[in-house]
Amino acid sequence: MVIKLYLALLDNISNNGTSLVHGMNSIVKILAIGLLFIAILLANQWIEIVLLFAILLSFFLIGEVPLGTIGHLALYPAFFSLLFAIIKIFNSWWEGILIVARSVLAALSMLLLISTTPYNEIMAIFSRFMPPLLVDIFIFTYRAFFILVDQIGNMLRSVKLRGGYHRKNLVLNIKNMAATLGELIIHSIEMSERMYMIYTLRGYDGKLNIMRNKRGISITDILFLIFCSMILIGVIIL
Repeated sequence: MVIKLYLALLDNISNNGTSLVHGMNSIVKILAIGLLFIAILLANQWIEIVLLFAILLSFFLIGEVPLGTIGHLALYPAFFSLLFAIIKIFNSWWEGILIVARSVLAALSMLLLISTTPYNEIMAIFSRFMPPLLVDIFIFTYRAFFILVDQIGNMLRSVKLRGGYHRKNLVLNIKNMAATLGELIIHSIEMSERMYMIYTLRGYDGKLNIMRNKRGISITDILFLIFCSMILIGVIIL
């Protein structure tokens, strides 16, 4: 439920934001952040990691994105990368720290993109070179995610109210959670069929017509792309 609230907040910021970063051309922004992402993967010195953190935080401040929300979401990749970091830390403590730092920086770069670029604009760009069916799947999945999270919350609340959750009875909890998961899968299948029928009635013929933003390329876009290119070149040289 917490993730859903954060994603809903980012979706609202990306669509209604008025900052300098929001106003950039989406294609240029994706290219520039892509260069930044490559720089993150290549970074292997502490000064590069610190500078990349500072640069991304500066972009979030310019984009008027709440740092608290970004910080909470960045903790998830940090947590999941700890396992690999623990394995590496036996060889070198710096390699372990580097794995966690890279995962957090990579997540921040993607969060910068989705928090300052509407989802439909991202999909409109991807639809230029990706199969239409795959783009449609992404769009439907994004729409269904929020519905499914609501259903999960309602189901878990219902299980607790009916006495299906006990702190000391692990076997019963696992049994009830498995039944809840099975019911959720059935609901998901029914929802996908219902969505397909609705879109078919509305004229869906195997490809969604995504509106493309015809925003031109400004001086700010060019400077942003040059800046990210310089960061990548600097990381490669160092």
